[in-house]
Amino acid sequence: MDLKAHLNDLCLEVLGADLDQSVPAMAAGLTWDTLAYVRLVVAIERRFGIAFSPKELLTIENVEDLLDCIRSKIAA
Repeated sequence: MDLKAHLNDLCLEVLGADLDQSVPAMAAGLTWDTLAYVRLVVAIERRFGIAFSPKELLTIENVEDLLDCIRSKIAA
């Protein structure tokens, strides 16, 4: 399973929503509350053994941004 599929499964598990629907809504501030955002970030950090900085989180605007950020942390 590729990274996007793993991330999609995690998003469905944590938020009950598809990754492609959730991340754009998160970036646009639509139908999101802080708790949902925190739950997703914590779940991603735990699943992949990484940690995001606040600055990194502010730059994620779409699914590809999120995947790129995770990939760079996994590779480091």
